[in-house]
Order: sequence, then structure tokens, then C-alpha cells
Amino acid sequence: MEKQKLITIVTITYNRKDKIERLYKSLLAQNDYDFCWVVVDDGSSDSTANYVNSLIARHSNNNTFPITLYQNDNVGKYKEINFVLSKIKTKLMFFLDSDDYLVKNGIKLIKHYWFKRPNLNIGSIIFETGYASSIIPIKRIASEHVSRRYYYLVEHKVYGDYSDVFVTERIVDFRFPE
Repeated sequence: MEKQKLITIVTITYNRKDKIERLYKSLLAQNDYDFCWVVVDDGSSDSTANYVNSLIARHSNNNTFPITLYQNDNVGKYKEINFVLSKIKTKLMFFLDSDDYLVKNGIKLIKHYWFKRPNLNIGSIIFETGYASSIIPIKRIASEHVSRRYYYLVEHKVYGDYSDVFVTERIVDFRFPE
């Protein structure tokens, strides 16, 4: 039986068949495969789902990371986020858009900072994004601040483009209104 993965990467996509391959290749290039990739297709009409299914078929004999595809009607990103939160079984999770990519050591960096202080009661680890270098996380948000992340960043003068790696059990109760 395979060990439970630590991280779920979630990609919610709509008509992005032409973009998602770059993301897939960046995941395949990771030097640590302690993650699974969940793709939620929000009713694409450009055969995005077929393309992801072809990746799953090609990838099935590859001993790296599992890929799961969920196909839904076009309901919008926020409803898809609500949908996928109940599907995540890993300790950590984060969202990567279909036109994004993960730097080669991205999973290793996340694990490094997660295990560096494993007993902290945190809700997320924030990583700076937008650069293809080895940028390290600059802030950790305590779990009591997860519902007010934006205010936390402004209050502490943290600016720029950031990605949250969430502690799954701390984020699942924060749903968008339907």
C-alpha cells in the first residue's frame, strides 16, 4: 500500500487545454513526488478534460504522483473550490492555476518549511510567487488569521504576489457563499 501523500495541488480549469501541459511538465520535473494533483474541469468546451485524461493514461505507469480529474458543469471557480475542498485528504494543499508552473524544487521547499517547525499551530505557509528562482517563504500565518489573510498581509505590510500552502484541516470550513 502506498504511503499517504503530504500535499494536494489543485488546479481548477476552464478551456485551458493549451496552458495545462506546462504545469504538468513542471510537476513531473519535481525532485520530490510527495503530492497528488487534482484537476477540476469547470465544464470546458475545448477538450481540456480529454487532454487531462490522456495525461492520466500516459502517466499511469509512471511512479511519481497520482492525478485525479473531476468534471463538473460550468459553475465558476468559487463553487469549484467549495466542491474540491471536501475531496482533499492530504495534510497540506494549495492551488495552482493552469497557466502557472511550480519551480523544480517547489515541493521540497514546502516540505522543508513545513517540517522545520512541525508543532506550530498555523493555517498556511505563504510563498512569494512570480519568480523562477529559489524564493523562500517569508511569512507564516497563524491559524487564527486564516479567515482574514488579506488583512493580515496589509497589517504587516507584506506586499507582492503570494501563494498560500494551506493546512487542509484549517481551511475546509472556510467556504465561499453559494
